[in-house]
Amino acid sequence: MYFKEGNWRLAVISGQGNVNFQYFLELGIPIGGFYDYNSDFTFAGFKLERSLSNKIFLEFSYGYTDTTTTFDLVVSISEEFSNHILQTSLISDLRDDVYYPRNGYIAKLSRKSLSLCHKLPILKIRWQ
Repeated sequence: MYFKEGNWRLAVISGQGNVNFQYFLELGIPIGGFYDYNSDFTFAGFKLERSLSNKIFLEFSYGYTDTTTTFDLVVSISEEFSNHILQTSLISDLRDDVYYPRNGYIAKLSRKSLSLCHKLPILKIRWQ
């Protein structure tokens, strides 16, 4: 969504899902077997961009995921995992159209922090 003549941009996302897998595990002897596992997940997030000048934006985004994975072994094992993601970005958007660009580029410099590895921030440069 665009607000205040395009000076502010907002995107919001949320959802949930379920993924089922099966894999074959050989135990080092000729006998092996197929094992099932299932992952249920929920996610939510938003990003807010503010125009600093005509085509330069400052972005702040937040994401949350919650996953439960269940392994169907001899004894059923279940693991829960939650993650929070914070990201700040500087974006140069020189495309001729936001939705259907034909010319120009978008460059993004991002710094992402994950709740699992908060001591290792990720610095990323993207050019399209």
